[in-house]
Amino acid sequence: MDTYSQAMNDDTLALAMARQPETLEELSELEAAKVILFFHTTMVQTDFMYYQYRNGKLDPELWELWRASGVETFRTNPIFKTLWGLPGASYSDEMHELVEHYITESESLGPTRAFPSQPVRKP
Repeated sequence: MDTYSQAMNDDTLALAMARQPETLEELSELEAAKVILFFHTTMVQTDFMYYQYRNGKLDPELWELWRASGVETFRTNPIFKTLWGLPGASYSDEMHELVEHYITESESLGPTRAFPSQPVRKP
């Protein structure tokens, strides 16, 4: 099982994220480590998917769902904004632009959802 899948099936991480912390200080040491790992893994995966999308190797519809999910993640998980601002991780310039857009878009949405609750279906 890959790191992302393990994180998604981790009760400690799920409970920590459900509290919607804004800082690492609001978490136990174990929770903070798991949230940081999950954040970094998500960002690396997003960077790779964005690279594929920009180079025509990823279905635009799949990318749009992933992009909208990223906006929703930054909107509903304040700690992601905190972690994004910390030094140490290295992502592509395009990824930096994408995440800044995520943050701007998530802040403009307010209480509404960033993506439809029903799956997008082709006619």
